[in-house]
Amino acid sequence: MDKTIRNKQAIDASIDNSDKCQQAKIEDILSHEISKCIPLLIQISSDSVEIANSSLAIAFKEQAAELKKVLTQLNNEIATRQKSEADFCQKALENQTILQPNNELYFRIDADANILDYQRKNPQIINKLTEAVIGKNFLDYLPSTIRSRYQEAIIQVITSKSLVQFGYFSIEENSNFEARFLPLPEQEIIIFLFQQKQVASVNNNIDFKKIVENSNNLIFALTIEGIFSYVSPNWTEILGHEVEEVIGKSFAPFIHPDDLPICADYFERVLTTGQKQDAIEYRIKHKNGTWQWHTSNSSAIKDANGNFLYFVGICHDTSDYKHAQEELAQRSRLANFRADVDAALAQSQTLEYMMRRCTEALVEHINAAFARIWILNKQENVLDLKASSGMYTHVDGPHRRVRVGQFKIGLIAQEGKPHLTNSVLTDPRVSNQEWAKREGMVAFAGYPLIIEGETVGVIAMFSCQIMTESVFNALEFAAQEIAIGIKRKQAEIALTESESRFRHLVETTNDGVWELDQEGVYTYVSQKIADILGYEPEEVLGKTPFELMPLVEATRVQKIFQVLINSKQPLINFENKTLHKNGQLLVLETNGVPFFDTSGNYLGYRGVYQDITERKQAEEAMQALVAGTAAVTGEEFFPVLVRHLANALGVCYVILAERITGDSGKARVLSFWESGKLSESLVEYALANTPCEVVLQEGMRSYPCNVQQLFPGSKRLVTLEAESYLGAPLVDTFGIPIGHLCVLDTKPILQEERAKAILSIFAARATAELQRQCTETALRTSEAKYRAIAQREALLNRLASQIRASLELNYILKTAVEEIRNLFHIDYCAFFWYRQNTDLPYWECVYEAEHSTLTSLLTVEAIHIEFEIIAAKTLNKEIICIDDPKTGGDLTIQQFLNDFGFTAFMSLPVHTQSGEIGAFICGYCSGFRPWQETEVELLQAVTVQLAIAIDQAKLYTQSRLAAQTAQDKAQQLERTLLELQQTQAQLIQTEKMSSLGQLVAGIAHEINNPINFIYGNINHTNEYVTDLLHLVEMVQEHHSPLSPEIETQIQEIDLDFLYQDLPKVLDSMKAGAERIRQIVLSLRNFSRLDENTTKAVDIHEGINSTLLLLRSRLKSKPQRPEIQVLQEYGNLPKVLCNAGQMNQVFMNLLANAIDALEDGLETQDLELPKEHCKSSILKICIRTQVQEDECIISIADNGSGMTDTVLNHIFDPFFTTKPVGKGIGMGLSISYQIVVKNHRGQLQCISAPGAGTEFIIIIPIQ
Repeated sequence: MDKTIRNKQAIDASIDNSDKCQQAKIEDILSHEISKCIPLLIQISSDSVEIANSSLAIAFKEQAAELKKVLTQLNNEIATRQKSEADFCQKALENQTILQPNNELYFRIDADANILDYQRKNPQIINKLTEAVIGKNFLDYLPSTIRSRYQEAIIQVITSKSLVQFGYFSIEENSNFEARFLPLPEQEIIIFLFQQKQVASVNNNIDFKKIVENSNNLIFALTIEGIFSYVSPNWTEILGHEVEEVIGKSFAPFIHPDDLPICADYFERVLTTGQKQDAIEYRIKHKNGTWQWHTSNSSAIKDANGNFLYFVGICHDTSDYKHAQEELAQRSRLANFRADVDAALAQSQTLEYMMRRCTEALVEHINAAFARIWILNKQENVLDLKASSGMYTHVDGPHRRVRVGQFKIGLIAQEGKPHLTNSVLTDPRVSNQEWAKREGMVAFAGYPLIIEGETVGVIAMFSCQIMTESVFNALEFAAQEIAIGIKRKQAEIALTESESRFRHLVETTNDGVWELDQEGVYTYVSQKIADILGYEPEEVLGKTPFELMPLVEATRVQKIFQVLINSKQPLINFENKTLHKNGQLLVLETNGVPFFDTSGNYLGYRGVYQDITERKQAEEAMQALVAGTAAVTGEEFFPVLVRHLANALGVCYVILAERITGDSGKARVLSFWESGKLSESLVEYALANTPCEVVLQEGMRSYPCNVQQLFPGSKRLVTLEAESYLGAPLVDTFGIPIGHLCVLDTKPILQEERAKAILSIFAARATAELQRQCTETALRTSEAKYRAIAQREALLNRLASQIRASLELNYILKTAVEEIRNLFHIDYCAFFWYRQNTDLPYWECVYEAEHSTLTSLLTVEAIHIEFEIIAAKTLNKEIICIDDPKTGGDLTIQQFLNDFGFTAFMSLPVHTQSGEIGAFICGYCSGFRPWQETEVELLQAVTVQLAIAIDQAKLYTQSRLAAQTAQDKAQQLERTLLELQQTQAQLIQTEKMSSLGQLVAGIAHEINNPINFIYGNINHTNEYVTDLLHLVEMVQEHHSPLSPEIETQIQEIDLDFLYQDLPKVLDSMKAGAERIRQIVLSLRNFSRLDENTTKAVDIHEGINSTLLLLRSRLKSKPQRPEIQVLQEYGNLPKVLCNAGQMNQVFMNLLANAIDALEDGLETQDLELPKEHCKSSILKICIRTQVQEDECIISIADNGSGMTDTVLNHIFDPFFTTKPVGKGIGMGLSISYQIVVKNHRGQLQCISAPGAGTEFIIIIPIQ
């Protein structure tokens, strides 16, 4: 028992030592990594401070503290892992104890096999080992036959750090032994020796069963074929399966498919070697479908003959350990990931390099299939791909630029939210799911890179594995870190660019940059000082500015500068004189500001200066110019200006010229200074091939020397012996060159910039004066123009007053023509009417005012072709204005002008509201005369006034005509009254005819009684005659031969004929009676004398009665075929109406239709052959239908139709198109009254020439 305790203590000690060593090593590694990371983070923070980005530095310091916390957590996790490993080793030791008999003997040795300690239960197990002494070599006590085997096992254990075991037969002891070598810390080994005994059957080993039943591990037995023959009862508790569900089943369905080859190989090795193998790990399926990690040891059981019987094994649940191990590994990977990201962001490399290192860290530590980072381009609102790692490393693919809001990446940037999924194949934002399925993508994570509420980019990755919450948290942390890194790098880039720009500005500016310390000593000057003052910067550093000035100027400036230092005020546009290195006196303009440290302590001044010597000289020249020209204007100004300019620049020639209006190739000289005096030798010259042409086209130009060689085509340069030239354009306020000012000299121009500055000042002064003179001239011209306009306006008002004073058209035209001719002092003025309502349109001259030598056109009808063009333009309201016949354009108009002797011509159209068209013609015969725009505008105003006056005159004439018309109307009314009286008489006659119709109706009624009597007896008569004839036949048949008298009588009466004819006579009588009966019935229905009230009637019956009465008119006649009547009746209910009145309407409309067809046929007879007319089909179509609550009756014919004029009057009383005697024009008027007024309906007529006529009656049903 004591030995067992010591063994356990030794094992625990060895495990503890191992754990402590491992923990010590891990702590050393972590400490080393921390020692590398912390200075790096501190450096990053320092860099951040240096670039004035304190917020980023604080963020990095916070991240460093966070990393320390993570490392502390890792240490805790390592301690937990070490405890789990110790527990696992303890379990393994217990498993070994269960699987094998109790330890017989063990030795603890070092790497050289020296015995450290030992214990033996059975002293006689190996005789020689009983002599073992601590400190001696263990191998010396072993038989020589197995010594080498032990030595190899010792080396293998030390090398592999794993359990090694083997069995052997000892000849000396005549027994089988098993040796097990277990590694301990510090390269120590513990050796267990077991003497093998006869093993009893598992089923008969009662002690083994007790051990199994009380074990926390799974015990199983497998046949050689892999079938479970035994499992321990705790299988149900651990894996959920009942024992009966496992016994007799193959082990393969319970093993994870990925681990099945490992188990098969394990059992194969056990069978092949016959020895125990190292423990293996695999997953077993729980009944609920989950997989649990187990560690298993198995042995093969043999019979007495050495044949394998079955496997027996033990499993220990290591799921918690595996999960803890995986979690620890993941935490380690995430810690490495964060460390790599921080290290990448701390690099002083390009932004692209830093981003690529971050994506590589994602691929390496997070198992990303590929990862990418986009950075936002704010100007274009586009995400630019900067880094890509993993399976895709290119950055120039289709996703290199993603617009914000487009695709999943752009949406992440737009929304400012991460997009995370572990189900890529069902994610709607993954556009190419076929690609994702093909590449095995499972998860996607995308985070916006946001810092201080501003999105700077997007980081995204695809993974072929499911991502855990800790991975998402690590990515979120990385996104924050990367956003800070991007912002910091962008700030560095901006600072670098700013410094570069500042350096470039300093190097390229024309100003010198300087810095003075508190004592006023130069601590910095830019290289520009060499160009301005001739000193190298090294020559000036350490000196004060006052040492470079004349003594008097230095004293003045030093006092002023001391005052500025005391008040800490800026130095603004301060002018001072400084000596050039060569002794030349220069004028500098200096600007500067004081600068301070972070505590507000004054450090000195910084600023710039520029050389304004030439500007000061130009100002002095300008002052001289102003002083010399202040009281000079007009024509005297330009000579004074060229004289002062020549003196200021010391040149021989000065030319001031303006461009000639209308001829851009020439210039007019305003003033010319030549060799010390004003000269008039140059008045005007061509600009071609001269430098002045270049100046006017391109602006100020300078040719300091060899100007004659540059412009060999200019003879003027040769004449003046010019060597140099400097010119400036005179540009008005609209940017148009109006002249130029130039200087020429017989020697090269020195101090070119100074000369340009002075010339620019003189040119500006010359431009202002030239524009002033032009404006003054324009004002004088404008004054004359407006004076003329005022005179013309007065004249126009006078003309308007004269027009208003009279409404006589002739007087108006006469006044207008005379006033226009006198106003414009022209030879001819006339007014023409254009008469176009004739077969041949012509111009009529109604009034004219001409020179006495010209021919009058009052008696001439202007119809020749020349006037056609004038007419066309007049109709289009176009003005014809010709200043010169040679440039008149149209040859026809030129011919017209030549025919009438006009050398200038103008025509203005006049269009009145009444539609009349006229024109004012103005002609000039005494040479060229341009028509001024004001004259045209005045004539337009006159024509407007005249058009109004003409309309007023027309209205006056029309009013007089209206009065005469009213008088005529009164007379016409008197005649109409007489006609109405005659019409009244006709109406009386019509009433008489109506009474006669009533009488006829009464007669028809009286006829109806006897005709009914006749009609009713015809049938009886027919029966009687039939019976009599039958009787005669019977007599002839039964009493033959007949007597001669009867035979004779039969022949006389032609009995055979009577047999045939008598029934026909009776049928004819019946048909005639029926006809008379129908006529009488139709007369009664038509007249309706006994039904004068409104009641529901059958419309179709009334139409049919009317057609029956008109039947005779419908039949064919020699001059025309039969009129066909098409009756297309709808399903009409009875209509509430006055039947008699409606029958009258039907009679009028049908009678008119018959008349129209006959009249149309007569018209055709005049134009077509008779046989063609007879073949014409004449039709009347009657249609009825119900539409909502209205009855619609249509009566249409295919006659000749009516014109619009006739159609507009057909319902007027007494209107008729029939000849006298055929109608009085009341039929349709009465019909209209009946339908519209009596029945509240509508009567419409649709007709067109050649298209027939259709009358539509619409009356309400109720």
